Order: sequence, then structure tokens, then C-alpha cells
Amino acid sequence: MVVSNLLANQYILIQFKVQCLNGDHYSISYVQIANKDELNIMSDIFNEFWDLKNEDYHKLELSKVIFSYKILSEKVNVNQSKLKRHTKSVKLVKSEKFNYSGYNLPLTMDITK
Repeated sequence: MVVSNLLANQYILIQFKVQCLNGDHYSISYVQIANKDELNIMSDIFNEFWDLKNEDYHKLELSKVIFSYKILSEKVNVNQSKLKRHTKSVKLVKSEKFNYSGYNLPLTMDITK
């Protein structure tokens, strides 16, 4: 495996992508910068990204899972790893009605409310 040959002071740039049957490519994660010791953390981060993106891509027919990477030379000055977790922000709005196709529907089946 390529990653097992990394030196302690070398870093890898890696991004998680998928390819659909129609040839379209979609990035699932940000480009991550990590060293050899952080590969387990990176694996967890890719799983988190996939769990979040799976909702958007579950209808697509995927043909490939792609990890694009570049191994940086030990001469490249990288101060620290840059592992970014994705946070899905959801704005919660309390509403008494649900709008569906222009109709305001109640949020309960209880006719007394």
C-alpha cells in the first residue's frame, strides 16, 4: 500500500469522490491534509461525509468510489494537518402548519388541535 511507505514527516492530500454510471464525478469530501498517523481519523471523517452525502446521492447509480491523492515531498513545509469534519447545519423553525404544494396542513391528525 502506498500510504504505508510514507515517512513520518510526509503528508498526503486526499479527497473522496464517486463516479456515476453516466460518467459524472461528485466530490464527497473536502481535500484533507494528513500524515501517516492520522489515517484512521481520516477514515472516520470520510465515513461521516458519506453518511451526510448519502441522502443526496442515494438515487444515483454509482460505478466507482475514488480516492484522489497526492503525496507531498518531505521538503514541502506543512505546519500541521488539516482534517475538516463536515457539519450539516439545520435551521429548526417551529411551525404550527406544514406547507405542501400551497396547502397549509396541520402537523397533527388530532382534530381538536
